[in-house]
Amino acid sequence: MLVFKVFIGNMVVAALQAYSWILIAYLIATWFVQNRYAGWFVFLSRLVDPPLAWLRRVTKNKLTIGMLDLTPLVLFFAIHLLTSMVRSIFFR
Repeated sequence: MLVFKVFIGNMVVAALQAYSWILIAYLIATWFVQNRYAGWFVFLSRLVDPPLAWLRRVTKNKLTIGMLDLTPLVLFFAIHLLTSMVRSIFFR
C-alpha cells in the first residue's frame, strides 16, 4: 500500500511540474509567436487558457496592471503550492 501511495504521489507531482513547464512555454511563446494558429501554439493555448480564464473571472481582472497581466504568475504560484501540499500529504 505504501508503494502505491508513493507511486501516486510521484505521478501527481510529475504532472503538476509538467504543467508548470507547459505554462512557462506558453508564456514565452506568447511574446514571440507570429502565427497564433500554429498547431503547437493552439495545443498550448487549449491546455493553459481554461485555468487562466477561470482565474481572471474569479479575480474580476484585478490582476491586470495596464498591459501587464499577473494571472499567469498567480497560477504558477498556485501550482507550486499544490505541489508542496501533495508532497507533504504523500511523502510524510
